[in-house]
Amino acid sequence: MNTTDNDSVNNSKAILDVFPEFYNDALKPATQEIGELLKLIPESANAALYKIRLWIAKQKLIEDATLDLVTSKFKDIDPKKIVPPEPHIAIPAIQAMSYCMDNNELRELYSNLIASSMNSDKKDFVHPAFVEIIKQLSPLDAINLKLIFSKKSCPVVNYFVQSDDHIESVYYKKYVFLDNNKYFNDVDACSVSITNLFRLSLIDIDFTRQINDTLYDKFLSHPVFTELKTLCDKAKLTNETLTANSCYIYETVDGLPIANLNVPSIEKGFIQLTPLGKSFTEICIN
Repeated sequence: MNTTDNDSVNNSKAILDVFPEFYNDALKPATQEIGELLKLIPESANAALYKIRLWIAKQKLIEDATLDLVTSKFKDIDPKKIVPPEPHIAIPAIQAMSYCMDNNELRELYSNLIASSMNSDKKDFVHPAFVEIIKQLSPLDAINLKLIFSKKSCPVVNYFVQSDDHIESVYYKKYVFLDNNKYFNDVDACSVSITNLFRLSLIDIDFTRQINDTLYDKFLSHPVFTELKTLCDKAKLTNETLTANSCYIYETVDGLPIANLNVPSIEKGFIQLTPLGKSFTEICIN
């Protein structure tokens, strides 16, 4: 026992010699209770930390799965081109990837990003912002972006109604994107997705030009446009009837008056990748 330990023992004995009654009456019962409590702490702590321990175990499994997935990307790469990734790219990507291991689309984006950061031919083109971009993508966004990347350009339209004289017009549905067959009938979900890709500056949406005219046929036969034509026919008929009776009322499309706006129309445009979008897809999709 060293000098410090001897001093501590001597000090403790001195205290007990001076205050024996105080110890017996007050400290001893409390000490016994504390001792019993200390016996319970490991058991209680283990029970309380059960979920945390499961989470840690799950993180280890995810980490192993992540490394396996990234490693699989190098099967056709010259081993000499495999380099250590930059920590400010790989670490945030691996952490973010751990939260979406059950989603194929987002998991692929992260694993391709990490693999690209370890490829000497690509690592200089990996931007730190790519991790944050993936965080802001939904699985549907990832699918749509992959479609746009594979086709280079895709048709998109706005559905709107206008007056007979083409002076007035009101939008009905914007950014209608039908290249995703799984979401062909959910134009609203795809519209939100396209809007988000545009917000992230991954795509451009151009309505001043259009691509092959036959690619827009599916928009004219889509159930949503058929529904719009039915609403316009109803509005036109109502307007004619009410005008003949010298009264006026509005029919509405999504709360917008279309009594005078009874010609269903489409505004044709197309989507293509921006420079940022091209760089991102080359790293995270290609």
